[in-house]
Amino acid sequence: MGSWKRTGTPKNKYKVKRNEDGSVKEITNVTESHSEDRDLYTLKRIYYVNNSSNDVRKVICTLLDYRDNVTKYTLVQYLFKGNEHEVDVILPHGNSKQKIPCHRMLPSTREALKRSDPKETPKEVIDRVYRSVGDVTQARSIGELPRGPADIYNARFSSKASNHNKVDGINGIWALLEKAKQEEGISSDAVFIRECRVHPDFLVVLASNRQLEDLKRFCTNPNDFCIFGADPTFNIFEENISLTVTTYRNLKLNQKSTNKPPVFIGPLLMHQHKDWKTYSRFANLLTTECPELEGMLACGTDGERALIDGLKRNFRFALFLRCFSHFRDNLRRELTKRGLPSDIARIFISEIFGKQEATTMYQGLVDCNTEEEFDTKLSSLQKKWDERESEYGRPSDGGSTFYEWFVKEKANDVKTSMLKPVRMEAGLGDPPKEYLNNDPESANFIIKHSLHFDPKKPQEFIQEVKKIVETQYRNEDRAVFGKGMYK
Repeated sequence: MGSWKRTGTPKNKYKVKRNEDGSVKEITNVTESHSEDRDLYTLKRIYYVNNSSNDVRKVICTLLDYRDNVTKYTLVQYLFKGNEHEVDVILPHGNSKQKIPCHRMLPSTREALKRSDPKETPKEVIDRVYRSVGDVTQARSIGELPRGPADIYNARFSSKASNHNKVDGINGIWALLEKAKQEEGISSDAVFIRECRVHPDFLVVLASNRQLEDLKRFCTNPNDFCIFGADPTFNIFEENISLTVTTYRNLKLNQKSTNKPPVFIGPLLMHQHKDWKTYSRFANLLTTECPELEGMLACGTDGERALIDGLKRNFRFALFLRCFSHFRDNLRRELTKRGLPSDIARIFISEIFGKQEATTMYQGLVDCNTEEEFDTKLSSLQKKWDERESEYGRPSDGGSTFYEWFVKEKANDVKTSMLKPVRMEAGLGDPPKEYLNNDPESANFIIKHSLHFDPKKPQEFIQEVKKIVETQYRNEDRAVFGKGMYK
């Protein structure tokens, strides 16, 4: 529709209140807000008037989160001030030297120009691309046809820049390998990159000697131990590279602000694949570097099956705890999918996790003392659950009831990683607390949002995260002299 003139960009902030199931409860307009309020959103509107016909308007609405990051939804709206009509005279943009409108080339055409032989002249390239799409008579759209020699020059320049970025990526991998060799040459205590592999997939394991010694000291002693937490995060690098962070509690120290042992970052894994083999290689390397870690006593995760299966193959004697918060969220999603109102869903949740009213604590399935007691209590809930779902919900896609789904998908997880005796054996008290995967998730958040590094250069990230690990041990050393945040 030709060129447009921008006429305004108003912004409005809104506070979103949600129900327990995550659905939107209320949206209110706000004028003052805290920058770290996660429920705060900004609606940005950009208004345009068409240069060819000033009664044609365009509005682009974009939603930003509390950090001003663009969310995945953008609305583009076209409006007519009067009656709808065709825009007959399409004026070019203001920088155009001709009055012929500009048409975008399709990505496939642009790629074809990039692949051109440097020995070909621009005329030869244009002729070849024209013929490849059936020339002007058979091309599907005008975007399949190059506009002129300038397109060839631009495509070749872009191709050179792209190749340069690929070289940068290769250089980054070589920098990692070189750094690993340098660490080995200095001393064993200087080693942080334990493994760096680029084929068949990218995998880097980061662990200092002091981290491994701490894991041995605090995670394998039956008389006094903490839970080894692990949490994979989404891709934070290019080339689909993810990060898995582990944590432990330094039981020699207390944080002055909470009087509890502080969370320390443990070994880290940078990886492309999220299968059990990748996590098994990670755990296997840790036990190879420190054989005592085969006696790991308790591991906590958010329930990701591949992570659990990979760690179990190496930490064979460990209890595996499932995060209660993630488990609740999974159940809420399933209940919501079945059309159950939030107040009815809360009844199901309380029967599984228990609830407290005033000073009275009502126990749930997770508070059973044995697997047999769990199976009996679960079986007794079948009729009640089926009737409640039939009255308030809607049939599921698979035709199974919530009870049948829970027995098939979740019951075994509760018995093996959430029951009362499992949590007691893992050191969570008597009566035991719920296990929450907050430690590795908070460490993951700090790493993901506090470090400043180029996503194309993993070696920069390694240097930054190594500084964090070294700082936590400097703070430990300062505590010996009564200084710092620990005691």
